[in-house]
Amino acid sequence: MKIINKQLHIFILTLKDASERRSSLIEALEEMNLSYELWFGVDGRNGLPAEYEAVIDRFDAQKKLRRELADAEFACALSHNEIYKSIVDRGITSAIILEDDACIGAGFKKLTHALMSSPCELLLLDHKKARVAWRDVLQINTDLKAYRVVLPPELTTGYYITQAGAVKMLAATGKISGVADWPCDISTLDCRALMPRTVTSPPADVAISHIHEQRKNLVASSTSMRFLTPTYWKRWWLKNTYKKLR
Repeated sequence: MKIINKQLHIFILTLKDASERRSSLIEALEEMNLSYELWFGVDGRNGLPAEYEAVIDRFDAQKKLRRELADAEFACALSHNEIYKSIVDRGITSAIILEDDACIGAGFKKLTHALMSSPCELLLLDHKKARVAWRDVLQINTDLKAYRVVLPPELTTGYYITQAGAVKMLAATGKISGVADWPCDISTLDCRALMPRTVTSPPADVAISHIHEQRKNLVASSTSMRFLTPTYWKRWWLKNTYKKLR
């Protein structure tokens, strides 16, 4: 049964001093007459604030990723997590979450109208390396299709999530020990990837990523042991069985 939303909330995840970084996105939303809320996230550029150490797990992160997780990565994951909590606490039916450097296409406003009737719990508006069940597809509108995700892709540039999805995300995440894209296995939700994408990341030569700057200095540990884990072989099977979206 589809849920008819009373409103579609738009969050822009940003930092207080990032006014220039978010200016293009805000201008685009205002041209479309779409309201939004600025959400000032956790700032991990100069180290993670001490109060967050209790809600992260550095050891588990290193075990899963075979490298240390940068403080900026923890901060990003925590920021998305805090938005999920706000969605639940405030009783927001559904929301679109946009990172402040997101680029929205001409079809974005039309999409917001289509999403007044929730098609799924989590809809990825931007994605990279998404593996999907090609025949399990929903027609969002005349231009857009949504494919069921079987292997969590990269990127949290822009996505839609319902209150039920936020509840499940919080329950599945626990202590933060993974990157923001994604801190848990989102394929356990009713999760779909949109095609064509209505949100994109800025070009690599334009984007300024504090996460990338911190992460490039971290050295990964040996990866040979990964071949002995069931998780590795499950991912291998999914990657070789299901179609990758371009």
